[in-house]
Amino acid sequence: TTDTTSTSDGNDTLATFSKVMTNLLLFFLIFCLSATVHLKDLRHQITNKLAIGTGIVMQILIMPLLGFVTVLMFTNVGFTQAMGVSLLVVTASPGGSYSNWWCSLFNASLALSVGVRLSHFLFVLCMDQWQYVVGQHISHVLSALVSQTPIT
Repeated sequence: TTDTTSTSDGNDTLATFSKVMTNLLLFFLIFCLSATVHLKDLRHQITNKLAIGTGIVMQILIMPLLGFVTVLMFTNVGFTQAMGVSLLVVTASPGGSYSNWWCSLFNASLALSVGVRLSHFLFVLCMDQWQYVVGQHISHVLSALVSQTPIT
């Protein structure tokens, strides 16, 4: 029985090593794809307001909406709750490094993909700060209304 346990431990170690190495290699592959973008091409694509705007609208509105509609459509057909949540997470946060892989695979503009993700990141960063400031103001107003004290 001792030999079986050591063999099992060896297989577990090998499986863990294999998973870690697979993820590391995949990360470097995808990272290296985005590193091939020339700054000149990125600057050119960032000035393409129609393409950047379309990409941001697709990432913020269309993709999450399509994911939500898909979950609603397939809920009665055996879509589990875990499947629905997974689909919502994936469609609510599109782009990312796999976008580089898809662009490379279909010979699309990698610079545009990186530009849309960069613009999307900056837009969301600003919106998060705006939501915080507006939320603080609304909270202050509501607490003043509840306590019947004058708003300063």
